[in-house]
Amino acid sequence: MRTTAALLTALLLAGCPTEDTPPDDPPADDALATAELAGALATQWMTDQPAGDMYWDWMDAVYMMGFVRIAERGGDPTVLDYPATWVDHYYADIADRYPDASDRVAPNMVAVELMRLTGEPSYALIPPQVDDYLATAPRSSDGGILHWGTQFPDREELLIDSLFMFGGYLVAMYDLTGDEAYLDLFVEQVAIFADLCRDPDEGLFLHAWDDADGVTVPAEPVFWGRGNGWIVAVGAWYLSVAPADHAGRDTVAPIHRDLVDAFVRYQDESGLFYTVLNMPDEPDNYLETSCTALFAAGVARGIRCGALDEETYRPALAAAVDGVQSMITTEDDGHLTVADTSFGTVPTSYENYVGIPLVDDLAMGVGTVMMALAEADGL
Repeated sequence: MRTTAALLTALLLAGCPTEDTPPDDPPADDALATAELAGALATQWMTDQPAGDMYWDWMDAVYMMGFVRIAERGGDPTVLDYPATWVDHYYADIADRYPDASDRVAPNMVAVELMRLTGEPSYALIPPQVDDYLATAPRSSDGGILHWGTQFPDREELLIDSLFMFGGYLVAMYDLTGDEAYLDLFVEQVAIFADLCRDPDEGLFLHAWDDADGVTVPAEPVFWGRGNGWIVAVGAWYLSVAPADHAGRDTVAPIHRDLVDAFVRYQDESGLFYTVLNMPDEPDNYLETSCTALFAAGVARGIRCGALDEETYRPALAAAVDGVQSMITTEDDGHLTVADTSFGTVPTSYENYVGIPLVDDLAMGVGTVMMALAEADGL
C-alpha cells in the first residue's frame, strides 16, 4: 500500500465521483421505483435518531452505509450530513479508537466513503491506523484475518461477516485512492475464506472456520442467510469498482455469481429468504429482512456494473425488492416500521440460528434496506 505521506496526499485530493453513478437514460416503464421509499426512511431516521447517539461499531456502520448509498445513487446529497455528524462525533478521539477486530474496522469504511463522495472532511488519521491494524492483525494458519483480532485473541475464528466489515473498507479505500494493493488484499482474503468456508456444491459459505480445531462452524451444511448476504453485497461492490484487468476478478466474479445462483434456488415465493437459507421447510425457520436486502443490494449493483446479466437476474431482484418492501409497514402515526431483522448472530447450530430473535426497527436492518432500495432504483 502507499506510504503514509502519499496516502494522506491522496485523501486531501479525494472526492471524485464513483464510476457507478446513476445513468443518464430514463428508466424503463417497468423499472423499479424505490428511491422515494429509501429517502423517506432516511428522513425519518435522521429526525428520530440523533447521529451522535449511535455507537462506533459494525451495526451502526451498516446503518450509516444506507445513507451513503442513497447519496451515491443520486438521492438527496444532504443525507451525507448525517453520517458525517456521526463520524465527526467520534473523530475527536479517533486516535484512541485503534481497531481491534473486524467489526471495529467497519465504521471506518463510512468515513472513507464520505471522503470519496464529498472530498471533505478529510479524516486523515483513519486510513493509516486501519491499514496498520489489517497488516498486523492475527491471522489463521492459512493467512486469513481472524475476526476477533486482538479484542479476543483466544478466539481463532474466521467469520464470513469479516469480508464485509474489513472488506468494505478495502474496496472503499481503493475507490478513494486508486491503490490496487487494497483490492489485492481483499481478493486474497476472499480466496482464503472461500477455500475454508465455502461448500463447493452449494456455492454457499458456512459461517466460520475455527482455526484452532481445523473445523467449520457449523460442521453441517447449515448456511446462514445474512452472512452469505454480506458476501453478495461486498462482492458486487468490488466488481463495480475494480479495473477491468484486475486479476482478482477471476477469483471474485465466479464466487459471487455462484453465490447469487444459490440464493435464487432458495428464494421464497414472497421474494424473501430464510435466515437459514437452505432449510426453508425446517421447523421454526423464518423469513428475514436483512439477508434479503443484502442480496438485493448486491444483485442490483452487480447488474448495474455488468457483472450479472440483467435478463437472468432481474426477476429474482424484483421479487427480493418486493419482499423487502412488504416488511416495511406504515403505522397509524405515519412511522415506517422495518420489521423482522434478526439480531446479532454468532456461528452456531441450526437450532440456535432460528432461535435468534427478530427485531423491528433494528438500525442495522434499516441500513441494509436503505442500501437495497437505493441500489435497485431504476433497474
